[in-house]
Amino acid sequence: MGRSPATISRELKRNCETGKRRYFPRLAHKRTKAIIRSREKRHRLKNPLIRDYVIEKLRADFSPEQIAGRINVDHPKFKISHEAIYQFIYSQYYRQGYGDCKGLDLRIYLKRRHKARRRKYAPFKPQRLKIKDAISINKRPESVNLRKIIGHWEGDSVVSRQSKAGLNTLVERKSGLVFISKIENGTAAITACTVVARLKTLPPSKRAGH
Repeated sequence: MGRSPATISRELKRNCETGKRRYFPRLAHKRTKAIIRSREKRHRLKNPLIRDYVIEKLRADFSPEQIAGRINVDHPKFKISHEAIYQFIYSQYYRQGYGDCKGLDLRIYLKRRHKARRRKYAPFKPQRLKIKDAISINKRPESVNLRKIIGHWEGDSVVSRQSKAGLNTLVERKSGLVFISKIENGTAAITACTVVARLKTLPPSKRAGH
């Protein structure tokens, strides 16, 4: 299956009936969906005092970062992170509101939209392979850019660090026709064979623009 023994062991322990050594895929799938649904319904800022405090400060032109730092001064027993406040604000909008807010869109009180977090470091260095004798995309004929002729194809590969297998995609620029093929690995030889095999199924006039 291409998975570690520990992963399979945990899956069996979670979804085997008590006292039985049988695994039921449908039951496992049902349980997983229930867990996902329960996560989606998780309420933010359950404490009414904290919730009212956050809304009050937002309306007073405080940022979530300022609120997170101020709440411990006004209410020493309580503590909340600015990230939790952002999640609360957006949950009101995307999930039609929780608690007493009744769908209130709190985003209007933000001084700026919340930026998504970015990883500050990477556990590995990205590998950038240089293609020998590569031709810049800027040098392709103008007829390709105009998308008026059938037969101009764009290829790409989707690979994962967890698996050697991947996907190869071919897109015809004018018609939008897409071919998706599974490849054993992302090597040039395998990719070339896959592309040739796919395009062989088409008439010669559709393989290259004229």
